[in-house]
Amino acid sequence: MATFSETQDVTAFLKAKGVTKANLAKFSESGKNGVVTDTGLTLRVANKVVEIGKITADMQVSWFTPEDGEPSWMLHTRGESKIEILDTFSI
Repeated sequence: MATFSETQDVTAFLKAKGVTKANLAKFSESGKNGVVTDTGLTLRVANKVVEIGKITADMQVSWFTPEDGEPSWMLHTRGESKIEILDTFSI
């Protein structure tokens, strides 16, 4: 089963990585979509982001581990990781 972890808001993630510009792109060789940044960092992109056609501040980035293939960062819409919070305990 594919997993999402280390989820954070896209703005916080990009600032932490020193990114000032992120482009939603289509890679001509593979035909796949992704995000390319001014620091050389690339991210996978969820299909829903491609449907929206732009990166918005309410999106999130998670470390994505697919069932097969290499893990990497993925840009996705909030809640796309299918995590359901059942309860919260705070100290």
